[in-house]
Amino acid sequence: MGKVKELFGKIHLWLGLVSGAVVFLVSVTGCLYVFEEEIRSFQYQDRYELGHIPDSQKLSVGTLSEIVFKSAVGAEVKKIDWYPEANRNYTVHLEEGRRAYINPYDGNMSDVHDPDWLWYVEKLHTSLLLGEFGKWVIRINILVFLILLLTGIYLWWPAKKARRKQAFSLKTNGSFKRLNYDLHSVLGFYGLLVLLVITLTGMWWSFDWYKQTVFGLLGEKYEKPNPVMIDDLNSSLDWKNKQVLDEVFETSMLRYPGAKTAHIEKGKNIGLASRIRLEYPSGLYKKRNEIFYHPAKGEIVETRLYKDYTAGEIYKHANYEIHTGRGFGILGKIIAFMASLLAASLPVSGFYIWYGRTYKKRKKLPTSKAREGLRIVINKLELANE
Repeated sequence: MGKVKELFGKIHLWLGLVSGAVVFLVSVTGCLYVFEEEIRSFQYQDRYELGHIPDSQKLSVGTLSEIVFKSAVGAEVKKIDWYPEANRNYTVHLEEGRRAYINPYDGNMSDVHDPDWLWYVEKLHTSLLLGEFGKWVIRINILVFLILLLTGIYLWWPAKKARRKQAFSLKTNGSFKRLNYDLHSVLGFYGLLVLLVITLTGMWWSFDWYKQTVFGLLGEKYEKPNPVMIDDLNSSLDWKNKQVLDEVFETSMLRYPGAKTAHIEKGKNIGLASRIRLEYPSGLYKKRNEIFYHPAKGEIVETRLYKDYTAGEIYKHANYEIHTGRGFGILGKIIAFMASLLAASLPVSGFYIWYGRTYKKRKKLPTSKAREGLRIVINKLELANE
């Protein structure tokens, strides 16, 4: 038992020291991003909402898309977001996180806005702003953090009954070192379950083997969704067709009503179908209908509907909602926020524990002058006894 605990202690210590900076950064950015919708709605209200709602009807999606594509940034458009609310501008997503906004009544388009600070927060959280290399650092760090949680609970576990009360409570009237230790171990224990959930859901975006494991536990086989191809390769570039887009959008809204948002996207590569993605009010998992269509002919070539989700697909669409706490409403977000804040504190308090113990040991060792003086005294005593 003692040797195992000693081994786990060393693993916990050195993995914590090596990964501490990344854990801190990922946790802080995750903490901020939990409330990204609320922050953006408050900070950029003038971009999202109209100051005055005119009496006229909204222009069609096809007409608005035509205006967008004829603008200076038309070649960079990735998707357009439609909203049913009367007071909402539509959002135009461009390359590298830039956005513009278009008035759905008169087609007046705003200036292009550079990526906001939350865009950088998300990139720091998922890749440390280091591209593919950063993503691999995050992937490895997720596994390391999982090991830290498991070894941490083993080290915390009170083997003796006398220590159980101490293990479950903070000693606020003790020294700062003792309080720091309790903040690391006791709060770490109380946050363990939520941190495990956040870590495991984070692994979903990191490893295909993890997706296969989850689907396997649900009795299914995980397969990456196949891209939807069209017969005419060149026509995939013609997703600006106003008449086709209007027809497909109207048909989609009639067949699958009630959407709170619609994302109109072109195929990512030549030969791929364009897509309209309808999102519906949902709880624990995202309810999403995807309509793939031929951008030149207007034919709907495939649909993927939330009513047909398997158990594995339900989990896939719930993973983000669980990871951020969104699937549990405002209370879930608050819990995710607090857990992320706790995760950010663990490498800080852990480092202080290690530094305090290391410094204390060094402080107890006699200095070179003290050792020399001690040696002289011993020599004199030896000579006196001869």
